[in-house]
Amino acid sequence: MSTGEPRIREDRVQLVVEALKSVVKHLERLILKDPQFVAIKSLVDSIDGDAAIPVVLNALISYRLGIRGEEYWLRFSEFFKIRDSKPLDSKFEEFLRNVRSTWGLEQKINRVRRALTSSVIKSLSRDPYVYCSDLEELVKSLSKHLGVEESSKTMVFTAKMYGYLCIASGRRVDFSGIDMPVDYRNALLAITSCLVEIEACRDVSYCAKMLTSGKASSVVRRAWGEVCNLLKTPCLLLDTFTWLFTGVVVNAHFDPVEVAREFKAKYGIDIPMSTVKTLLECAGRHVRPPKV
Repeated sequence: MSTGEPRIREDRVQLVVEALKSVVKHLERLILKDPQFVAIKSLVDSIDGDAAIPVVLNALISYRLGIRGEEYWLRFSEFFKIRDSKPLDSKFEEFLRNVRSTWGLEQKINRVRRALTSSVIKSLSRDPYVYCSDLEELVKSLSKHLGVEESSKTMVFTAKMYGYLCIASGRRVDFSGIDMPVDYRNALLAITSCLVEIEACRDVSYCAKMLTSGKASSVVRRAWGEVCNLLKTPCLLLDTFTWLFTGVVVNAHFDPVEVAREFKAKYGIDIPMSTVKTLLECAGRHVRPPKV
């Protein structure tokens, strides 16, 4: 498929900001409804600070999953509640096989093993909550040790999940200073909200996937960064909404009325219809994507 270079629609940035103003006041409450937070909270309630290292390691390998992310994290929580003496790399291999998330299995286990030798894991073994006041240091240290960009989606996602662990443990956490993770859902919403435009894009699923890597991902990152700056809201916090919202959007087949209804039913928050329509304004120009 031939498409043009992605570009930020600067004329849309302020419109998206205005649409999201009705949402940002609910973000902290929305975290408590996020299935990934619920999973981490359940794990913390069971094993307390011992949850920190498994949560960080699992976040680092949470890509190309065989099941939806919501289910994956709930099953992770149930699996790691059971204490045993197995080495963590062996336990993660068993878990990934158990949930049939075996794409790149060797690569993922190697990443677990490399992470286990990092100063971050050593610090967490002494104090599970040492990074609650400095997520940026968590990302900086881990990315340097693993040899990946600090802005990569797995690094940023790891900061988010560790931040969830801090909240679940009653600690305060500052999500500022970290970029929006450019995963499939945030790339998809960038397109459907007209925030990012790709000339001649006719298959939104293909184009969203294209935006998650390489130079194209930096366009999505900058676009959401502009939105977050104008909202005066950390992108990592806004991601709680965008990720959950886009999951509902795809399940509801982009029907604005159904999106608003389902989001309220799932998360207890009313989203104005004007907000839903703004965030989906460009969806009708493309082929509908499959479920994510």
